[in-house]
Amino acid sequence: MIITSATELRISLTDVFFEKKQITRHGTTVLRRQCPPQRLANKTAWILIYSFAFLLRIIPLVTFYLFYYIPPSNRQSKTWTYRQALFTRLLKRFCNLVTATGTTTPLSLEADSLGTQWVVMTPAPDRSYRGPLASDTAKPEKIGATWYPHPSAENTDVNEKGLVVLSFHSGSFLWMTGRPEDSSAIARKINAKVGPGTRSLWVQYRLAGGKNPTTYPGPMQDAITAYHYLVKE
Repeated sequence: MIITSATELRISLTDVFFEKKQITRHGTTVLRRQCPPQRLANKTAWILIYSFAFLLRIIPLVTFYLFYYIPPSNRQSKTWTYRQALFTRLLKRFCNLVTATGTTTPLSLEADSLGTQWVVMTPAPDRSYRGPLASDTAKPEKIGATWYPHPSAENTDVNEKGLVVLSFHSGSFLWMTGRPEDSSAIARKINAKVGPGTRSLWVQYRLAGGKNPTTYPGPMQDAITAYHYLVKE
């Protein structure tokens, strides 16, 4: 086979390191690429080669979009600024790279320095995970979450009178944890916007990358677990 572009190189590398497997869930059969155990040792090589192919492709694309988005009519929305359109396009490409290489944020159920601001939630009763939330491959597990603000004695007005917001951080199911290092700023803004005394619980749901990736519907199960914790505790 003769490879004539960075796109074909990326596709060829995907075929080398990953194999296609049919998965049936709830009567629907899908074709998914999975990395078999015997190829996991090649993951570092896969990341390096894929990243190189990505750079070969992204450089001409950036040059193209620098000029393409100058007319407002070419932007994703005519109301968007030039910077907004360009940044969104490049961020999408970067997310594709992270997804393909499996780069993710490591998770831990330890409180570390959070103390009582951190809580660990156990799964709800089995009957809570029905329909599309029932799975043979992903089972409900213990998860963690962070309270904003800290539920200390000084926050008695917050604890007794305010609304509670159940929040799920962004990150394409690959990044972030809901902990202060990535979510405290937006958590404070949301609490202030909702009103005085508002608390928010930011869930550290399971992610789809890393050494122990969680497949669908694992993160959705975590949403049920967090909701059950709020209404029962």
